[in-house]
Amino acid sequence: MKKNLIRILLVVALLMVVGVAVVFIYLDAIAKKGFETVGPQLTKVEMKLGGAKISPFSGKGQLKDIFIGNPANYKTAGAIKVGEVRLALNPKSVLGKTVEIQEIAIINPEITYEGGLTGSNLKDILKNVEAFAGAESAAGNSGAKSSKQVMVKDLLVTGGRITVALSLLGGKPLIVPLPEIHLSDIGTKEGGVSIAELTKQLMNAILTSTTKVVTEAVSGVGKGVKEVGSGAADSVDKAAKGLKGLFKKN
Repeated sequence: MKKNLIRILLVVALLMVVGVAVVFIYLDAIAKKGFETVGPQLTKVEMKLGGAKISPFSGKGQLKDIFIGNPANYKTAGAIKVGEVRLALNPKSVLGKTVEIQEIAIINPEITYEGGLTGSNLKDILKNVEAFAGAESAAGNSGAKSSKQVMVKDLLVTGGRITVALSLLGGKPLIVPLPEIHLSDIGTKEGGVSIAELTKQLMNAILTSTTKVVTEAVSGVGKGVKEVGSGAADSVDKAAKGLKGLFKKN
């Protein structure tokens, strides 16, 4: 009886070791599949990841060629493109309930801001994420099983640029730089936050920064087109005022 128990325990231990090994061996594939499966559930838009490479020993890795599409009724090809995201995490934490991430660096993102006076593609994506996060939070409060949590020590968005595609600009794109965005200690006080909450905080920061920069850029364009005629200038002024209204709501 004792020998059988020892054998059972050895088999269980072996299965656990194999399970851990499988997780680390296929960590890259898990990251890609998770991004392309969970991501669209949060944002309600197409999301693609070109590839992922994460070391099971150091926890350092890269995500390559990220694409985030647009909600329906928008004409531009997509909302966000990122060539590279660097990250560093505690590899042991991947097996636990809360993944500890020391650093996320989003390098040279290309953001397309499309919309008019009533809203934008980025705002609509944020609304989708907020709705998902709200439903997830309500489920957690009702005692439903919570999803995996994350803690992020440092999150940086750097080297970005924004392509402005506003209907009141006559379809002519305007390109402006995105100021550096730095968030820190996400989920550290709470012992972790959901992926939806992390995405919500990141999208909110991007939208706030983008709206502010776009408002200033459109206002500058308005000053430059006054000599063309009052109609053109009035249209641009309306766009700037509308964007300021959106900015105040964020």
